[in-house]
Amino acid sequence: MIKDVVVDDDCVVLDCDPNNSVAKVNNKANYGSKSNDLLIVAEKGQIACRDFPHPRHLCVKYPFNSTPHYKHCDQCHCYVCECRAPCPLWNSDSVISNDRHCHATYKEERWKSLKKQLLNKRNPINVQPSASLRTGRQDLTKVDKLGQLIDSLSQSLTSLEQLLKKKKGQIYKGY
Repeated sequence: MIKDVVVDDDCVVLDCDPNNSVAKVNNKANYGSKSNDLLIVAEKGQIACRDFPHPRHLCVKYPFNSTPHYKHCDQCHCYVCECRAPCPLWNSDSVISNDRHCHATYKEERWKSLKKQLLNKRNPINVQPSASLRTGRQDLTKVDKLGQLIDSLSQSLTSLEQLLKKKKGQIYKGY
């Protein structure tokens, strides 16, 4: 009797630790054994958190929970500095161990606030307007003056139209 198999790609139940690297799972001690374990011999395509730039805590090559945090691949970036790892504060002896950026993750509020502070330092709000802003203000002043002039001319035209209508009415009445 053949059973109908339902394939559902949206949900996969893993019976192993997904944080273990492929090399750890596929070590040579298991190769050739008669177990029913799955052996990965090849892969196709690119993996986002391995083949493209990614924060260190999301690295697939060096899982954050099972490898030393200072280790990084060629695509790892510092979560705080947003630069390629290692940043100057990655694993520096001049920084307290817990404050080294290699430990940074989006899950901790202190790293989020430090990242925000660093971004604010990079993009400070200027108190003094730049030359282009001053020029823009001068242009706005000119536009305001032109607007006032147009309003004044419009009122004058309205007055002239009313005067002309009055004159036409007087002409038709025979005055």
